[in-house]
Amino acid sequence: MIYITIIIMISFLFCMTLYFAVTGDLPLRDDVRRRLRRTKAKLVEILCTDRDLLDHLLCMNVINETDHQSVLAECTMNQRNARLLDIVLRGSEHSLKCFGEALRLVRQGYVVDYLEKGTVFYHSFIVWTLTIGVQEGQFGQKRIH
Repeated sequence: MIYITIIIMISFLFCMTLYFAVTGDLPLRDDVRRRLRRTKAKLVEILCTDRDLLDHLLCMNVINETDHQSVLAECTMNQRNARLLDIVLRGSEHSLKCFGEALRLVRQGYVVDYLEKGTVFYHSFIVWTLTIGVQEGQFGQKRIH
């Protein structure tokens, strides 16, 4: 019985190693996952999950069409942000890297800076907030219609 268990464990490890070697897609490291969970509340505040960001993530295969629709179905920006972060937390190292690239493409590099350094360059954040407020006619509101 113990030999069967050992054989199953070795087979599993071999299959996982082969999968990672072929795809290059390693799961998120525990320390990275813990850091994301610890900073999630702040990330929900500073992230802007709009169609542009979601479309980039969809093209990069970070999210699928179901994830895309479930994020857009949320009523408020904060709910969308939380849903997207939950999806990213389920992802891989490659997905997180693509998430950072997509954020930079949509001019949300301050979010990546916060993830990397733990600080937000507030000038960029304030300019972004003013721009969103002027575009939507609702200064201070972070909603997508």
